[in-house]
Amino acid sequence: MAQHDYVIDNQSFPATRTDLNNVLQAIVSNNSGTSQPTTMFGNQWWVDTTNNKLMLRNEDNDAWIEVAVLDQSNDRVSSITSETVVANILSERTSGSGVTIDGLLVKDKEIGTSAAPATLQASAINGGQIGGRRNVVINGEMKIQQRGTQTGQTGVDMAACDRWIVAEAGDTIVDTSQSTDVPSGQGFANSLKVDVTNADASLAADDFFLIIQRIEGQDVQHFSYGTSSAKDVTVSFWVKSAKTGTHILEIRQNTSGVFNSQAYTIASANTWQKVELTFSGYTAAAIADSSAHGFSLNWFLAAGSTYSGGSLNSNTWHSTQANRAVGQVNVVDSDANNFYLTGVQLEVGSVATEFEHRSFSEELELCKRYYHRIERTETDGSDTLGAIPRNVAGLYLGIAQITGATTGFVGVDLPTTMRATPTISFTNVSHISVFPGSNKVLSTFSIVGHKQQKLVFVSLGFASGGVANDAARVFINVSGSFVEFDAEIG
Repeated sequence: MAQHDYVIDNQSFPATRTDLNNVLQAIVSNNSGTSQPTTMFGNQWWVDTTNNKLMLRNEDNDAWIEVAVLDQSNDRVSSITSETVVANILSERTSGSGVTIDGLLVKDKEIGTSAAPATLQASAINGGQIGGRRNVVINGEMKIQQRGTQTGQTGVDMAACDRWIVAEAGDTIVDTSQSTDVPSGQGFANSLKVDVTNADASLAADDFFLIIQRIEGQDVQHFSYGTSSAKDVTVSFWVKSAKTGTHILEIRQNTSGVFNSQAYTIASANTWQKVELTFSGYTAAAIADSSAHGFSLNWFLAAGSTYSGGSLNSNTWHSTQANRAVGQVNVVDSDANNFYLTGVQLEVGSVATEFEHRSFSEELELCKRYYHRIERTETDGSDTLGAIPRNVAGLYLGIAQITGATTGFVGVDLPTTMRATPTISFTNVSHISVFPGSNKVLSTFSIVGHKQQKLVFVSLGFASGGVANDAARVFINVSGSFVEFDAEIG
């Protein structure tokens, strides 16, 4: 440890030799000392023995640059002081411990935040989503709307956008529609709009309003609920509410009937904002591995005291009704209020990744597992019996076998295997006809069987004119009429 002023005085040779030795010692020891050298030059080294730091004088000779922190006890460099480190190889010093860079651990070709095991946690790769099919939600960006705008909705009913449910108890009446009001620059073209048409300004204890998506139990087995390895899940979404303040999102493990609620705050009314919420895994019981309702996402828009009169234990699994929606503002208290939702993603992990955009055809096929509509959407002037209608969208239902003068059956081949045996409904049974022949407007049309929820067998009834074993076309004979097959989760 030595320092020197680097000035060789005019003196006797023994003294000069001593002066030179001291200069050389200062140079080789990097001017080490408890305080900075008394004489300083640009690009001069100094080992600060008080703070165990290696310092370099700047070019202008008016400040010191910290280069490294030294660990003298263990004979190593503790850290390098730099905004950017460029290296071909970063290697761990002690076998098995890994290399930590600002809390990020690199170990044995894995990357994460903990050593046992190290896992990658990141919100995006190259600015986009990580992999595919992370999102458990179907139609999260509201691009599919087979049913179209729904008006005067009360009770529990399917919303305009496929897979989404609106549920209420009280006086609320809403219209739901697919809207083009979306957050700017996020890649969404549509949102679900809930338009309050009859307000419930004074909530009774049991009143509520929810937007729901129900999910099959077999589609969430990778959550590992009911085990010590139950995974956290993250829900992210874009929302635009007419009311500021506390809103509640709840997840439900339906097999056990338990809930987990968290609050999010709308900062500015009628303004799009993104919300990200992570929920702890449920270790107490598994979700039944079936096509039945296993899990759901519930957005509260209103909650009476039955659901809000307790305490909100955020991110805690429970079965207490009063703790489900504590603090929820009443979004349905005025006919002027609208609520919008889009970009909904549910994924395993504690990080919300970029939204997983799917193609229209892929999303439509996923939706048709639960609901399929065959609709005649245009006319070609051939609506009368006795003519052969051609080139009309959504026209044909299938080829029937006539079994008698007034009966027959048709196999309707659905585009995908439905979740369960569907129920069938239609605009008007008289809007369905059998051709060829006359007087074959249908009087009955009902499912009598199915094969794996994809091919359904429908019985036909008509007034007269059938010939046993004849083949006939079954078609919708009125533009705007439809036949629908419903296997939604109840």
